[in-house]
Amino acid sequence: MPGQNHLCPGRSRAEPWMKGTGRVYDKNVRPARAGPSTLRGAVMGLGDKIKHAAEKVGGKAKEATGDATDNDRLKAEGKAAQAKAELKQAADKVKDAFKKH
Repeated sequence: MPGQNHLCPGRSRAEPWMKGTGRVYDKNVRPARAGPSTLRGAVMGLGDKIKHAAEKVGGKAKEATGDATDNDRLKAEGKAAQAKAELKQAADKVKDAFKKH
């Protein structure tokens, strides 16, 4: 019968005496599982690392373009972008260090 508890015949799953018992048949207690929220941290971390490396490369390209065209503003923007990307990469390393421990 639907809604019947196979361990205690005659009692439904939603009866108050079962709540909070931690038993397998307690519908309020869910087992821990590796779902999307658990896996998201690993995937997002890798994406951030790639994005920060790309920002650093973009900064180097900007700096090189500014150097080739004698554009001091573009050179400075490139150096600033590199510095910003390096700070983000350092933050990623700190996050990784805390994840390991």
